[in-house]
Amino acid sequence: MARQGLVNIKCRATNSLGSVAQEFTTVIEYEPSQLILNVPKTVNREELSVDCSTDAANPAKHLTWRINGEEITEGVEASEIILETGGIISHSVINVNLTADVDQLRVTCCVDGMDLCSSKTATILETPYLIQLEPEEQDIIKSETNAGAAIDESEGDAIDESEGDAIDESEGDAIDESEG
Repeated sequence: MARQGLVNIKCRATNSLGSVAQEFTTVIEYEPSQLILNVPKTVNREELSVDCSTDAANPAKHLTWRINGEEITEGVEASEIILETGGIISHSVINVNLTADVDQLRVTCCVDGMDLCSSKTATILETPYLIQLEPEEQDIIKSETNAGAAIDESEGDAIDESEGDAIDESEGDAIDESEG
């Protein structure tokens, strides 16, 4: 049986005295079975926009939000989509202003009153993504971190800090700096 909000039911009773029939319409209520949470894996340090939706349910459900375990009620926009085939999709969007002291956010969306939640983590990136460094600064940065890449466009050299190799693009030679 397909999920539908309204169902027509016909009941007939027959015995030796005759037959009686009654028809009525009733509302079928059912819970959503899943949540779809869309959280970007990485985001610039400005504002994070996240959305969450249920699959069809009847009646519509209220969605709640938690960021790093703290319930959030401000900046939430809720809407409903009524399906022709029956049921209602509950949808919610939250906009979060990011602060300088946050590197990751654990975003959780839940159906209020149910044990149905979905969580994802967004990593906050610093901007700009590419930092121009002088040659002497490249050695300092390389010793402090193993992630990302720094490019000195004036020399044409690229350093891939995750591998520890320096490549001189003008000659095409690779130099392994991990040995010395």
